[in-house]
Amino acid sequence: MPYEVVIGAELSDRATAAFPEFETVERGKGRTVLRGSVDPAALQSIVARIDDMGLVLTELRQLGG
Repeated sequence: MPYEVVIGAELSDRATAAFPEFETVERGKGRTVLRGSVDPAALQSIVARIDDMGLVLTELRQLGG
C-alpha cells in the first residue's frame, strides 16, 4: 500500500537513508515528506524507527493506488 509520511524536521540525506522503503518528495519548511509502498507490518517498523531516531511523526496517510 502506498503511504505518505511527514516528519517534523528537515532530514539530511544521511537521515533519509534510514528509510530506504521511501523516496523523499519534499524537504523544507521544517519538514520532510516521504512516500513509498509498504505492507502494514513494515509500516509499524518504520514508525518505530522514526520514534527510535527521536523524530516527530506529524502526519501519516494512506494514498490511493
